[in-house]
Amino acid sequence: ATKYITYTLPLVPAAAILVSLWWSDQREKTAPNWGLKASVYVSLALCVTLAAVTFYSPHWLNRDPSMPQLGLRMQEAGLPQIGGLIWLGGAIGGTFLILKRKLHLFWGVNLATYAAFILFFITPFIGVLDRERQLPLREVAQIVNQVRQANEPIVMATNSFEKPSLVFYTHQPITFFNRSAKIKPYLEQVRQQKTQRSILMVTTDRTLKEAEILPQSYQRLNQVGIYQVIRFSVLNQS
Repeated sequence: ATKYITYTLPLVPAAAILVSLWWSDQREKTAPNWGLKASVYVSLALCVTLAAVTFYSPHWLNRDPSMPQLGLRMQEAGLPQIGGLIWLGGAIGGTFLILKRKLHLFWGVNLATYAAFILFFITPFIGVLDRERQLPLREVAQIVNQVRQANEPIVMATNSFEKPSLVFYTHQPITFFNRSAKIKPYLEQVRQQKTQRSILMVTTDRTLKEAEILPQSYQRLNQVGIYQVIRFSVLNQS
């Protein structure tokens, strides 16, 4: 699976140096300028916004078809409350500094808030995300490698999402379909070629229903979370 965060990592040291130099310059000034004031107010608004977004995040995270239980698992771990309180605490600390006219100290509040968010929210969230997103795929890969017959094609058919990391976990070539409507034409194509006796497929119950695949037309071998490992006997497919 791609790791998009690594694309921005080379920018972090330079950004940190620029921010440090800017805040160092602001601390030496006796009176805060408009740039410092604007930065503080924007950061304060951002803290309040992130507090609300973090607190309500489970409601929209449950909409991901590949991780339908992610929001629930976050709530069970108490992460929305923890993350929301961290950002709210940063907003309260920033408001206090504004009232005390100590804007030059606001960088300390920001630093503490971001550090606490990474430590107490991001770090445990990565564990929750891995258990919901990648662990089922690793287990599916083990099952696929155990039940796969010699030269049997492997297909992953789901609606609206693909999981290329399954190729990495199985060390096998996999054909991906992200539309249920493609399943029947593919099965018919393989049946007409008469080069395979069966097909091993990783799919979901919802995908099979939308493709109008009858349960008697395949053999269900195992299930992990939302994923099913099934086998189609292509020669008998009609």
